[in-house]
Amino acid sequence: MGLSLVYDPVTRKSRDPDSADVYFPGWGETWSIENLDSYRHSRTEYCGPMIESLRRDPFFVSNWTIRGAPFDFRKAPNENEGFINKLMHLIEETYQNGGNRSVVLLGHSLGAKYGIYFLKSMKKSWKNTYIKTFVSLSAPLGGSVKALKIEASGDNFGVFLRSPLSFRPVQRTLPSLAFLLPDSRLWSPKEPLIITPTTNYSAHDYERFFHDVNYSIAEDVINSEAFLTVVVVVSKVDSVNYLAFFKYLGRSACVQSISKSKRGLKKCYYVSKKKAKLCLNKMFEIYERNIIH
Repeated sequence: MGLSLVYDPVTRKSRDPDSADVYFPGWGETWSIENLDSYRHSRTEYCGPMIESLRRDPFFVSNWTIRGAPFDFRKAPNENEGFINKLMHLIEETYQNGGNRSVVLLGHSLGAKYGIYFLKSMKKSWKNTYIKTFVSLSAPLGGSVKALKIEASGDNFGVFLRSPLSFRPVQRTLPSLAFLLPDSRLWSPKEPLIITPTTNYSAHDYERFFHDVNYSIAEDVINSEAFLTVVVVVSKVDSVNYLAFFKYLGRSACVQSISKSKRGLKKCYYVSKKKAKLCLNKMFEIYERNIIH
């Protein structure tokens, strides 16, 4: 199939099959992110409502001060060659279009991880000039359990006329899926992510998991030097282990804040809504300071 990638075990990189050339049009243009389908439909609406709302302000003009940055979602950042330079030039151009106003960078889902990878790759002086802030929407910063499900049994995206398994051969070829696996530095070995009648799997059992689902290539992908470098760049924050923050964001019982202390990282738990709100505000303050600057 055209969307499938071919993995080269020698270079440890993926490429399009010889029979297909896949392009992602619309760089810098908003139509490419307004709807997921070229034939616009309400069920495939994406950033359209947000862009429409922004355009009510005369300052925001599509393809001028509102820009889209579509990328090859099939690949992890280390395989999307040229992405860093393209995004850098797009931001600089948008900065000039807006009268030398710094840019708000917004990333959704996998795009947020790409955004962090980009920001950590840029010099502080450049970010201080061109980036006002970074907005992360529904970002799987600590990984997504759904990625494991797709590796095991595929995903039909709610298209009930097709079995999830029919999509799995294509989905397994996408390095971005491995890039979204739950981070073993965040998830405990005692916390099962996949539960079966005969055995369970945690984020520390990937070798056994991929062997059992008969897909050893994935283990090779996530252990490659280039891939591990990307994961470290995305998850590394200067002196603050922010990954631990996100483990608790979805839990109503408590929110965990981690602050730097003389002995290292100090854990503080907040149960009340008022304290949880203060904790979250402090967390995002640290997050913004270390990611953007």
